[in-house]
Amino acid sequence: MKYVFVFLVLGLVLVTLFSGCVSESNTQDNLNVTNTTQDNTPFSDLKDNSNQSNTNNNNNIKPEWINLTAYDDSGQNEIVFYFTLSNEDQSVETVSDGVATVIIFDDFNNLIYKGTFNVSSKDFHYNEIGITKMKKLIWAGRISMQDMNKGFSSSGNLKLNFKTNDQINFDVSTSVYALPEFNDKELTAIYDSQFLKIAKDLNYVKKIPNHLRLTLDRIGLQTIFEYDKTVTYLRLDITVENIGHETISYYPNPKILTKDSKQLEDSYISSLDYKNSFDSGEISPDVIKAGAIFFEISDDFNMNNLKQLILNTDLTEYDVIYDGKNKGDTIKDGYNYVFKFDLSDLK
Repeated sequence: MKYVFVFLVLGLVLVTLFSGCVSESNTQDNLNVTNTTQDNTPFSDLKDNSNQSNTNNNNNIKPEWINLTAYDDSGQNEIVFYFTLSNEDQSVETVSDGVATVIIFDDFNNLIYKGTFNVSSKDFHYNEIGITKMKKLIWAGRISMQDMNKGFSSSGNLKLNFKTNDQINFDVSTSVYALPEFNDKELTAIYDSQFLKIAKDLNYVKKIPNHLRLTLDRIGLQTIFEYDKTVTYLRLDITVENIGHETISYYPNPKILTKDSKQLEDSYISSLDYKNSFDSGEISPDVIKAGAIFFEISDDFNMNNLKQLILNTDLTEYDVIYDGKNKGDTIKDGYNYVFKFDLSDLK
């Protein structure tokens, strides 16, 4: 399973595949989207290049249909959008004065941009569009990336509301790509900040004298963005300190027992995917490692149903019997010794 922490990589793949894509949606003024097409060669110049301008005849035709297109202009670090107006059967293009409101969301419905544009009939121009170089009478606008908020995905949705001065109202939307997004460091900071606001501090300590000390710092739920959905995990923060004189190899191998006789298995998320995940492995003397471990939970998860957390130690039966090591706060579990933390009183 891949996690949200790598979806930035997926976002970059999307940018590579779709940068410059044109996505067009057609709607009537009843707001229903009826068609969607894509054109991989959008024009790069929005100036009037046809030696044609809109005439007074265009102004006499009531707009009943709108087409919207948006793409990223990477050279200018902008999102370009343009729309056409026409009669109901789209046989005749027209123009109109009014106000266009543009809202952009990322794939997780986070607001990236909101702005308004004054639309004038005289600013509609003919342009050659797409591979066929078909001439269309368009009104175009540009949105600088600097005016956008960062999101959790590089793709999203651009929604446009155009209200004419005659109070004709159009709503239309289209896909958009190459949106600004948070990097790994920023994502980690956001997730940690959200978690710390709701997590319960525990400070439960267990140790093996002259060997290691383990602290269960806090517990709580953490919701993250994963692919095209949000996922909630049970997160526990632990701190492990080598208080001995030899390097130890520590892998927590966590599991949680519930009051209804079930067991929660950890959802392994490495520190390569999420910076603050617990980094298992060797710990030298006097070195401290801290990080998060995660558990998959069901939709009906209840914190009150937790019973016990079991964490592995590197202490074995051989170490206790033959090397005479102190088992400390551990409990024998087969050949190995483990730490067990009571979670039954959590609210």
